[in-house]
Amino acid sequence: AIDHAYKQGGFNGLVAGVQALSEGFGFPIPPVVEEAAAQMIDYDEETSDAIELGIKGTFLDQRLSMSAAIFYQQYEDHHVAQTNNAPEALGGLFGSFFLASIDNAEEVETKGVEFNATYLLGDYWDLSMRAAYSDPTVEDWSTRFCPAGENETPDQLYCPKGDGDSLNNLPNWKTNVQVGYKRPLAGSWDF
Repeated sequence: AIDHAYKQGGFNGLVAGVQALSEGFGFPIPPVVEEAAAQMIDYDEETSDAIELGIKGTFLDQRLSMSAAIFYQQYEDHHVAQTNNAPEALGGLFGSFFLASIDNAEEVETKGVEFNATYLLGDYWDLSMRAAYSDPTVEDWSTRFCPAGENETPDQLYCPKGDGDSLNNLPNWKTNVQVGYKRPLAGSWDF
């Protein structure tokens, strides 16, 4: 499958609070906070192009179903929540307005493989296994807030990321094994 997707942009509501303090109430705002608020007040639309190749089938008298897929996706202006602690440069009070704000990472790509298998153990029981490997990387993100300890000076606001850096701290491998029980109750209801 080949796919082109779009996700609309939006506004960071708490960041607007910083500008309201300054413009509406005359509260003095440090220049670095004003700069960050102007940059982070809104975020652009996200677009992506993806390709996925997969195969699936049933075996052993339809008691075993399996699927496998390989994928690649490239994002432009990917929406990323800045969930790390607020940068030291913004200070404690103002920094809290920027926690979990959405930003655009200019270029992100992800690639990986997925595998699923389900085996029917009996009339009501099944055993499922899933495994996936994904490698999300940042090719260009110029407005990434500096996580604690990464800034070179206390007033450094942005620590750009790119050239294949990992997008997040999630593990590349994800696995799941589960036993399921499904029994008809009445009519079309299942338990």
